[in-house]
Amino acid sequence: MKIISIKALNINSLKGKTEINFEELTKNSSLFAITGPTGSGKSTILDIISCALYGRTSRLKNPNDLMSRHCGEAYCEVEFEIKEKRYRSSWSQKRARKKHDGKFQTAKMELTDLDEDKILSLKSREIPKKIEELSGLDFGRFTQSMMLAQGGFDAFLRADERERSALLEKITGTRIYADISMAVFDKHRSLQEDIETDLKVLESIELLDEEIVKEKEKKLKENIELKKETDKELEKLRVALNWIDRLSELILESKKYKTEFEEVTKLKEENKDSFKKLSLANRALNISTTFTSYTQLQKSIEVDKISLLKLDKEIESLDENIKKHTEQYSNIKEELENESSKFENQKQKLKLARDILTQEKQTEQNIIQMKTSLKMKNENLAHISEFLDSLLKKYNEIQK
Repeated sequence: MKIISIKALNINSLKGKTEINFEELTKNSSLFAITGPTGSGKSTILDIISCALYGRTSRLKNPNDLMSRHCGEAYCEVEFEIKEKRYRSSWSQKRARKKHDGKFQTAKMELTDLDEDKILSLKSREIPKKIEELSGLDFGRFTQSMMLAQGGFDAFLRADERERSALLEKITGTRIYADISMAVFDKHRSLQEDIETDLKVLESIELLDEEIVKEKEKKLKENIELKKETDKELEKLRVALNWIDRLSELILESKKYKTEFEEVTKLKEENKDSFKKLSLANRALNISTTFTSYTQLQKSIEVDKISLLKLDKEIESLDENIKKHTEQYSNIKEELENESSKFENQKQKLKLARDILTQEKQTEQNIIQMKTSLKMKNENLAHISEFLDSLLKKYNEIQK
């Protein structure tokens, strides 16, 4: 199986649309590496591949947990090639009404034959079986042979020789070849013993009757046929032995990797201080955003404090204006009362002096003048009252 490309939407830390074309990555080189800091989505790429093919992952029990937080839909899609034939397999999941808090709906899977541009008429639960039929790999073999579990290689390098052999068998699935080797040895020993027994019997035979000879010839033909079948089995077992030889080469390579790992470990120990500084620098980078927000908040608080001081000064000024205009209001009100009292006195005098025409005219003129003055003072008092009300309203707003 050869993975051609992947597409995904809202999978774990890879929020939004994600697309990787492996053909482009291997155009000029046969190898490439998936690298990045913790949480950047390296393992998520492997989850996308396994979920699109088999509807599940080795890291998560429930594939619905692959959907990014606060999202209403997600999908995984992978294009792959088997025996020069291309297919596209996809897995998709949605929440109710595509809302982030909706209930999960039933996940759907789809398999397309790209060469014929035809969607295969299979149910979602049948697609993993079809993938297994096409590739010869079920989910367990696929994760062991095509995607090494996270931490598996590190455990392999750190293990002793016996544990490393067991881990290598588990990772590569070569335990079956060790069993085949044992079966080959047992079969060979059994056949060798049968041959030696037959030779001893032949040596002890001098002359046989014709019927016995015919029976032996018949038995010989059967043994020849059996030998042909055994030869075929031996041919298969030779192939298995080749795999065992390859396993030995892998063990040698593992020793080489162990040596390299020890050198890297030694180098790491020598540069321990540098790694500590790097770790502290990474931690500082993680909190830099929070520190920037804190600094901006402090500046905002300082600005608010300055504004508050200005408002306090305005309130003090308004308090003084209110006191001043309150005094003016009291004085004008007192004058108004005095003028009103005078007006009443003049009015009484006017009643008493009606018989005196000259005095009446003079008194009427005085009354007209006093009315004019009183009207002006009433208007002035109204303006001051309105201004005082506006000041009180503004004062209350500032206090709030």
